[in-house]
Amino acid sequence: MPNPRTTSARPSAPVPTNGAPVLRIGYVPLVDCAPIIAAQELGIFSKHGLNVVLSREVGWATIKEKIFYGEIDAAHAPAGMAFAMKLGIQCRPCDVQTSFILSLNGNAITLSSTLWKKGVTDAGSLLQLIRGHREERLVLGVVSRVSSHHFLMRHWLQQAGIDPDRDVRIVVIPPAQMFPTLRAGLLDGYCVGEPYNSRAILEGAGWCPATSLDLAPQHPEKAFIVRADFPERRLEEYLAAIRALHEAAQFCDDPAHREELIAMLERTALPGTAVYMRNSLIGPFQHGCGITKALPDFHRFYRDDTNRPDLGKAAWTLDHLQSADIFKPSEANLHDLAGTVFREEYFDLALAS
Repeated sequence: MPNPRTTSARPSAPVPTNGAPVLRIGYVPLVDCAPIIAAQELGIFSKHGLNVVLSREVGWATIKEKIFYGEIDAAHAPAGMAFAMKLGIQCRPCDVQTSFILSLNGNAITLSSTLWKKGVTDAGSLLQLIRGHREERLVLGVVSRVSSHHFLMRHWLQQAGIDPDRDVRIVVIPPAQMFPTLRAGLLDGYCVGEPYNSRAILEGAGWCPATSLDLAPQHPEKAFIVRADFPERRLEEYLAAIRALHEAAQFCDDPAHREELIAMLERTALPGTAVYMRNSLIGPFQHGCGITKALPDFHRFYRDDTNRPDLGKAAWTLDHLQSADIFKPSEANLHDLAGTVFREEYFDLALAS
């Protein structure tokens, strides 16, 4: 199993902004880090008076640790991770919050081409294969136990009558390691963000039976998280960051900018992946095995109030943490917890100023 500690971060060079303090933002190289990359590359952070240094991280475990120890000030992270850190679920407790949702949707389930050759064409036929081969459980990857990827994988399996805790083995692997682990035959499938589904599909190693749009349309995906005291200490910078990300998210959501966005992401975060990114950012989306669909909403960065950290998005995340037996309702008052971690007031204050 890959060890996230073995890959070092590669921070970008700071952008001088009249002596402004450095704002250190961590991200994992995925298509849905796009608003952060665009805000830096287009000079939007600088325009809003911010001196941002980006830190490229290998996975979510590293993001958690660097937020906990103060090595970064903010991060691109799964929405569920904000609640997990607050409650100390599978990590040391760390009081964090978000006032900006970076994206909705953006994930897919990929199964190995070997399973297709064995007759698996959907979750129902996967159930039949599992029933016929009980001596060895299939191994499926997710990027975190507290991320939407785990929730989507469980939901997809359960819809077909597959018990995600007994019938298969679900393991946690950093996003960039999903494809090579599948190709090596160590995984039978995974749920991950882009471009790691598209890489497996376009290279013939896998195929996609379901996307976020099939399983949970418009679900909250990544959030911009900070320690809870950050707005108290650096309020103007925090509000400026929200404004900058909102502007960048609008750019990312415009189909007319997608080729430019792909070039930015390839240059900075995801080298050598332009062809894979086009599959989901521009489309039509090739699912593999001859199946192609137009999915213009595969990634949503801005439209229809995507970026607002409202209680509906918080409730979806908390509900799925509960359904996966990761979070118990007795641990906190759900409404208070939702409003403590997803902070709409800062979002509103930023856009009003």
